[in-house]
Amino acid sequence: MRLEPRETEEQRRRRVASRIRNEMLDHVAHHLVELARARNLPDEWMTAERVNDLLTDANFWTTHPHVMASFLSPTACDELVGRALEQVITSHPDLWVCIGDQYKPAGRDWNAYAVQKASRIRREFPEAERTAYHTGADGASVIFAHDDYQNDARAREEVALLRQFLHDNAIPELGFGLSADGRTWVMVVWSQEEAALKKALFDAWQTAFGTSEAIVF
Repeated sequence: MRLEPRETEEQRRRRVASRIRNEMLDHVAHHLVELARARNLPDEWMTAERVNDLLTDANFWTTHPHVMASFLSPTACDELVGRALEQVITSHPDLWVCIGDQYKPAGRDWNAYAVQKASRIRREFPEAERTAYHTGADGASVIFAHDDYQNDARAREEVALLRQFLHDNAIPELGFGLSADGRTWVMVVWSQEEAALKKALFDAWQTAFGTSEAIVF
């Protein structure tokens, strides 16, 4: 009979410490999501340390349900908040955004914004088939196309391929919407890389619609 190696005291200590950190990380991330959703944070760019200062001032750590929370050092709290912010900008890009080491609650209904943009582009730029451009508002960019998303499966495939590109390149999608007639779609993403977004859009269009038309950027 083969005996499993016994866990050393050091291994046990590390395992327990890791479990505690992960439990607290999940709780901090959930709290940051709820704060952003309730708009209970300043609408400004902040470092992880600044976000932790706000949590500390609100007695987050002293009232935290985990028995170890009140024993954490300020540095450990900063690290936990930083890891939690990295987690929520991926899981909830509609609520938190990031540029470098600066974070900000999104504070906007990006889906509603995308719908408004789609209707405006449909009305004011009917000849512009598709493109991507940086809006100049923080790090948001708009991608759009006058493709019949509502009725054309190829348009929906185009958007699916574009979303795969965003996922592969860790670019958050903030919102998506259609014009009133469903013939123009708009996607809002958190990126300033216009050239890369344009190429991804046209690659997706060529694949979905089966066209070999040359594109000049």
